[in-house]
Amino acid sequence: MVASVAALLTLSAIGCGNGNNSSAALGGTIVPGSSIAIDSARDFAYVPNGFNSSGYGIVDVVNLAADPNKINPVKAIITLSHKDFPLATLYYAKKDLVLIVSGQSGAGGYLDVFNAKTLQPVAGSPFSYASGSQAGNDGQIGLVSGKLFNDPKDDFAIVNECDNATCSSGNVGTGFEAFDLNNLSGHSVTSQANYPEFMAANYQTGLVVDASDDDSPGQIGVFNSVTGAACVLSDSNLESDNDSAALDPATDIAVVSDGESNNSSTTSDVTILNLNGGRFSGNTAPCTFTESGTTPNSVRLSAVGTTVLEGGVVNPRTHQAFLVGDSKPGLALISLPKKPVAQLTASMVSAVKATMPNDPTGTVSSPQAAPYWQTIDPSDNKAYVGLEDGFLVRIDLATLAKHPSAISNPLPTTSKCGSSYGVTGTTAGCSNSGNAVVFYPLSGRAP
Repeated sequence: MVASVAALLTLSAIGCGNGNNSSAALGGTIVPGSSIAIDSARDFAYVPNGFNSSGYGIVDVVNLAADPNKINPVKAIITLSHKDFPLATLYYAKKDLVLIVSGQSGAGGYLDVFNAKTLQPVAGSPFSYASGSQAGNDGQIGLVSGKLFNDPKDDFAIVNECDNATCSSGNVGTGFEAFDLNNLSGHSVTSQANYPEFMAANYQTGLVVDASDDDSPGQIGVFNSVTGAACVLSDSNLESDNDSAALDPATDIAVVSDGESNNSSTTSDVTILNLNGGRFSGNTAPCTFTESGTTPNSVRLSAVGTTVLEGGVVNPRTHQAFLVGDSKPGLALISLPKKPVAQLTASMVSAVKATMPNDPTGTVSSPQAAPYWQTIDPSDNKAYVGLEDGFLVRIDLATLAKHPSAISNPLPTTSKCGSSYGVTGTTAGCSNSGNAVVFYPLSGRAP
């Protein structure tokens, strides 16, 4: 376990809420929670894509610079050495590594690590989770600075995990785990917490927001990776059934989707929490995280989307949160304060919503759910979503912000996506007008 800290830890004292500090360290390019890895330098995405015919997990390496109408965008396929479902990926630019979370067979979880240049596993990969734990149902990866662990040489990957048997809250194997990326030899730090459905990590401070179906009404988990303690934040604007959490590392504003708790299949509520200046009390569970300012230091937005929203992620450069529908084509983009604030008010946030067009087969676009596959590339402000029927879809967030109706423009039927390299069943092209939305066929759709 990591070294202990004082029982009361003020986040602003360790850099939380300091936009200049976080932005300088991150370069505005690290998304605080990853399920699809983006290598901006190569313009590649590393997309989990189920199993091959022999039952081994695969990850597609997608060339985002390719015109998928003309060229097969899948450059290569990474195959795991074990028969496990890949759940999330993260590109670690510092060492040019691709990190892959896998394991939902009840036999343990793994962090697979591949050299991004050769696409070969590094020595010792895969690295096992702690005994009795496997990847969380919606497995994600966050990145935390090694400075927080008195290990400035490198960083730590934070993953969510479940016990092998039931993935139940309260069980020893359910919570979080940290892997030292400088000394890849297995797990380094573990912490028990509620079943983690979705998480977002602040690289600079180690703050992790943990959304869970098992959160009590008005509560959400906040993990202190410095102490290894899973604590509870209470806020009256939170509903129950927190489905996803996104975090802006420059401002410590979190966006939590919690729409299913209103028993509606068509609308979604979102709670925006201001964690800037908040305080942890206690460094072992049970412990609490208390918002600064006047409580609740938050805003609830009702019916943000046209459907229940799930996966969420924040672009740390634009300070906008992107959320996707729960197996539905609805999207939402929420604009947040660009600088840390003492007290969050409704006038500081705004939202637009849109609907993805039907995919190239003419089918209603259905985002992959459980696990959810989405991310943002901050370098060009594009979002990526994995669809259930074998497409990766790219959405231009600048267009979504200014002209949301353009997102739903149908695909042209003057061409058929991927037909030039063997994709069958398509009835329309790969991109709509202005390339606001682009569909990339994954390996199951092309030879």
